[in-house]
Amino acid sequence: SSVVGGAGLGALNPDDQEDLQRLYNWVDEIPLSRPKKNISRDFADGVLMAEVVSHLFPKLVELHNYSAANSVAKKVYNWNTLNQRVFKKMGFQLESTDVDDVVNAKPYTIEKILRQFQIMSDVYRVRVATRQTMEPTSGHMPGLPSSMQQQPPSPPIHTSPPHQPVAPAAPSRPTPP
Repeated sequence: SSVVGGAGLGALNPDDQEDLQRLYNWVDEIPLSRPKKNISRDFADGVLMAEVVSHLFPKLVELHNYSAANSVAKKVYNWNTLNQRVFKKMGFQLESTDVDDVVNAKPYTIEKILRQFQIMSDVYRVRVATRQTMEPTSGHMPGLPSSMQQQPPSPPIHTSPPHQPVAPAAPSRPTPP
């Protein structure tokens, strides 16, 4: 069954105007490279979704992998890249029908995906934070900004005892024949 379409996490009732408005307000707080005119069409190529991910988890997405697209094939490629490289790491995946629907700007599909992403962002943050707590020396956590990364421990500083001069060896005596 579809991740975003069912009654599971991320299910969004398009008739709930308050829920939709909260989602739109959340998206409006994120700086995007293009103005939003029609959210279904604006997000269809996956670029703005990659920017949303990058805003929250800069290390989790490489924006240069996503380019604006008009062809369905390129849009599908962008969404499949997000699905495999980003969403999978976050613990969810879109079904191919979800990708087809968002690429074709089916009404309320992007809203459902954004809602699912919101929920899974919180889950992912907790999972990463828990991993950091349990593995304090693990260092880099993919997806977290460097300011939130746990720094690897510094190597211990060894201080050598002060240098002791070595006494010259006593001259050797020739052994009698």
